[in-house]
Amino acid sequence: MGGRDLVGQGLEQLQRGLRPFVERTMAAAWGTDWIAEKQRRDTARFGGGKRGYGLGDVRFLLRMITEEREIFKPALPRPGLSLASELRDVGNAYAHDFDADAFSAVEARQALDTMARLLELAGARSQARIVRGLLNGTPAGSARKKKQSAASSRRSQTRTSALPQADPLPWTENSPPQRPARSPRRPEPRSQRPAPRRPANRPRFGWKSGCALGCVASVALPLLVTSVSGWMISNMGDSSRKPSSIPTGPFEKVGTYRAVSLPNGSFVSFLNSPKRPRRLVTTSAAQNRRNKAQADLFFRNGYLDTDLHQMGPLASGRSADAKGCLASTARVERIRPGAVRGKLCVTGKNGLVALVAVRSARSTSAVKLDLTVWRSAARR
Repeated sequence: MGGRDLVGQGLEQLQRGLRPFVERTMAAAWGTDWIAEKQRRDTARFGGGKRGYGLGDVRFLLRMITEEREIFKPALPRPGLSLASELRDVGNAYAHDFDADAFSAVEARQALDTMARLLELAGARSQARIVRGLLNGTPAGSARKKKQSAASSRRSQTRTSALPQADPLPWTENSPPQRPARSPRRPEPRSQRPAPRRPANRPRFGWKSGCALGCVASVALPLLVTSVSGWMISNMGDSSRKPSSIPTGPFEKVGTYRAVSLPNGSFVSFLNSPKRPRRLVTTSAAQNRRNKAQADLFFRNGYLDTDLHQMGPLASGRSADAKGCLASTARVERIRPGAVRGKLCVTGKNGLVALVAVRSARSTSAVKLDLTVWRSAARR
């Protein structure tokens, strides 16, 4: 089961567990017509817009908990409000990214653990156990089926024990007598047991041969481990090392692109119109492969990513150009836009180098960037 499927099943259990908790808390604070009151306040504050107000929407339930913090503080122990804020990002990512690989295995397990903790704090222990089962690889409906089968087996045993038992037939002359129970066979004394016979072709191993084998293994095994470890270390690349496809100078400036809006699940190609981002995943498998080959920088699930470990911060004191970017040796696999301090250097395909500045980021929905792109003259 993929990460997105696991997160979807977890969100279903989260909605079932949070619904009575949110209904009970909000009805005590605003009355039974609290949904209409929330809609009226949102309209007065934000204006008319497409916002969901259904109890079947887990994102609405999480929004109520995070936006009405003063109401839920007494009812939800710490860190319940922080967990609800994290799960709002998870719900938004699940609703907008339909790729099967939208959530990695680590992200899916982290999201399920957060859901289980929030459900336990909200008093929904049954749904919390189901989500914990998803963490351990148990499907959502198997726990309920086990309970039902156990209850049915107990009922069948009760019905069977309640039936009247027939009395055993008395012994008569016409019926054959029962055979007496045989006494258990006593084991023979150890002295009378025959000694086990060893096959003729079986080699004799004494303490001398065992010692020889153990001594050889104790000497050869460390040597083997040392040689294999040395080979692995010599062939491993440092994560902070520059990639082998680093372009070389001289460089010429391709252009500067300001306020490039990169929605969630889209990418830019430094060579082909960086001003117009494109969707990374489409309905065509062939187009998806072409997009993957052309993508230099993409935004997915709230992270800027390259998939090539060719991105890192511009080092302090380095010039804001292609040479300064190549001289900055730090590399990261992905980074949240809000965590960027300064500018990012991205080494793209086809001998391209880009300097990226984050202008604004709206959670996981979109990010706005300034791009300056250079091209190696040797790869024109």
